Amino acid sequence: MFLSLSRLNMAAFFRIARYPKSSSNSLFQLVGINRHAPTISRLYTRGVGTPRLGFCVRQTGLNVNSTSLHFMSCRHFGVPLQKNNMNSVFHLNTASESNVPIDRAMYMYQDALMKAFIGITQSGTPTAAQSLLLIKSCGSVLAGSPMAERTKLVQDFWKKLQELGVKFDVTHYNELLRTHTENEFQICPIAFLEEMEAANVHPNRVTYQRLIALYCNAGDINGASRVLSVMKNQNLPITEAVFSSLVVGHARAGDILSAEGVLEVMKEAGVTPGCDTYVSLINMYAEKGDIDKTLQTIDALRFSSPSSKNKELMKVIVSLARCGHTDHVSAILPHLSNSRYLYQEMKAACLNLIVHGQEMTALSLLKKVRDLYMTTSMDFSKFFLHQCVTMETSVGKLKELVKAFPNDDSLPTWLHYALRLALSNNQTGYGLELIKALKAEGLPVRHHFFWPLLTQYRKNKNFAGIVEVVKVMQEYGLKLSVSDLPYFQDAFSSLEHACDYFKESGIDVTFLQEKSPYEVGNLAELYTQMSSSGVADFRGFKDLIKCFRRFEDVESMANIIELFMQEEDRKDKLMFLAKVFSKFLREEFELKEKQIKQFFRLLTEKGIQLPENTLADIFIRCPRLQKTLTSYPVPHGEPEMQSKAIDPSEVVKIVEMFKDKKEKLQMYIRTTIATLCRDGQIEHAMKIKSEYSPELIPGDYALLINGCCQKEDLEQALKLKEEMFQHFPDSVLDLSKSLSMVELLGKHSRVEG
Repeated sequence: MFLSLSRLNMAAFFRIARYPKSSSNSLFQLVGINRHAPTISRLYTRGVGTPRLGFCVRQTGLNVNSTSLHFMSCRHFGVPLQKNNMNSVFHLNTASESNVPIDRAMYMYQDALMKAFIGITQSGTPTAAQSLLLIKSCGSVLAGSPMAERTKLVQDFWKKLQELGVKFDVTHYNELLRTHTENEFQICPIAFLEEMEAANVHPNRVTYQRLIALYCNAGDINGASRVLSVMKNQNLPITEAVFSSLVVGHARAGDILSAEGVLEVMKEAGVTPGCDTYVSLINMYAEKGDIDKTLQTIDALRFSSPSSKNKELMKVIVSLARCGHTDHVSAILPHLSNSRYLYQEMKAACLNLIVHGQEMTALSLLKKVRDLYMTTSMDFSKFFLHQCVTMETSVGKLKELVKAFPNDDSLPTWLHYALRLALSNNQTGYGLELIKALKAEGLPVRHHFFWPLLTQYRKNKNFAGIVEVVKVMQEYGLKLSVSDLPYFQDAFSSLEHACDYFKESGIDVTFLQEKSPYEVGNLAELYTQMSSSGVADFRGFKDLIKCFRRFEDVESMANIIELFMQEEDRKDKLMFLAKVFSKFLREEFELKEKQIKQFFRLLTEKGIQLPENTLADIFIRCPRLQKTLTSYPVPHGEPEMQSKAIDPSEVVKIVEMFKDKKEKLQMYIRTTIATLCRDGQIEHAMKIKSEYSPELIPGDYALLINGCCQKEDLEQALKLKEEMFQHFPDSVLDLSKSLSMVELLGKHSRVEG
């Protein structure tokens, strides 16, 4: 449920001074298509040089070594808004750090925004603040969505909000202008102002600034000059935002000298060029492909923080790539540096680049940032591939990108991942292209590849679509089986109806006489069927869990586990084992204890080594089992699986034992930290953390944070949280640990209501 935003202080988003209202007559003199306009030196109290394309400059050029380039006025660049924290925009959370304004966000996903919109509109009439935030969210913050989609989205939002009775004021219209500017959508200013007048909303200074930006983005200096005249007539101040827009306008009109001259005019008008102005000029140099002046200006600037610099450099990279100057991107990359939000900044830029078809440039940026983090524990590639699939990058190019990914994963692994993404997004055509690519690589095509496609047509009761998918399956040598039945049966009125339809379409239906392995209660028979058909396509885990929990045939259970261990994705398939032992009552456990011990003994005899994360998950869900198996040869029988107290003298020996086995080492360190935190030895746990910091994973930090919260060491907990986000930007604390931190913040009066 989305909470009201009426308590939000919107002055933090918009600081708008009230100015005298203008007459409607003057508003309709703003439109001009001709870029050749008269000079506007009259707008300033002092004369300025010679006229150039509607703006007056002195032919002095740009002195990039000037001390006036001190870059201390950059706005704060906040944390990203992703799927998992999108609600922080629309909720009033207890932690003050969670109230993140949209204009500080680096990127947001469209589906998360749509969920927020649906939640707000279904809860009644949205507030003015909620409506404003929705409009703001349809601009450049949707970095992974094409501009046309963003424009359509904000238009739909605007129309729906009007239908719900939202009363728009000037801030809403101003934000709509900014969104259109960011989306490069051309509107008719006359029609826009007429709409404002019809709604009895009067333009203010910000409205005129946004209109100037709209004109300048299109390189229309004449239109911008007309708006400037209106501002002068109303005695409205000409702020840096106006000058920054004029830099863009002159450059895009083809006059880079006038763009440089804007800085001199600013000084004569009593306005000191700041962050926005220089950034605009840098981006214009980049659009023109003038890499020398771009780098010269960047080097002359002193940024307020590495994050501020990275943010602007990402914009430069996007500008270079979009204008076809990709060969100059390599000159910008060395200027990037590690900072708190580097990963999020890179991610937003990559999403934007992929939208504009610049995947290779995005990949070079990704590689550079990954090198700066100097770690292999972060997965930089999944979001990249996800965006490529969303934009349906050609399969040929996708294969080239995957082969160039900065990791050791194989092409088949990533192609399977891309296929899963495409099918989950109902991208039928693209999914079939990926299946064809898998076949071309000599990889097997499985039944479950087609289940999402069948499900999609089942929901729509599209019989023809189901038949087409089945025929494609047959082209790849896959015969329809009973395991496919649940994914299309509901589309038909009955099983007989489905059989008749398939027969008419020339599809063999003898599979209906088979017995589903998912419905077999006898584990021995199930093992036989799984052995013959393979387990790669197995999806009957829900029924398998029920059979395993009986522990009636432990030998067949061990045999089935052996089958799963032969698969590449054995870790994923063996996740069901943890659910087998989940929520065991004491009486139930004691009744089956003998069979459970026998099951693990059989695994050991077969030489089956369960993955550490699988076994750890089992022990977490069933602590009794860990105590029960301490005297038995448990698979992996490693020290990290023991529940006894930690002997500090043994830690170094065991770490040395695992030095060439990274996964086992990480598991041991995590178990050690968990045991120390459980026993209240947080100081010793922190020593382990300091000594083996490169091997830590987000879960280790979460354990330490929770331990500090139990000890009420707030400062150390906050420091650990900051360090975790520094190394693992996409990580999040689970609910219990987050609540512990909020509770501790409350005790120290560090929480805002």
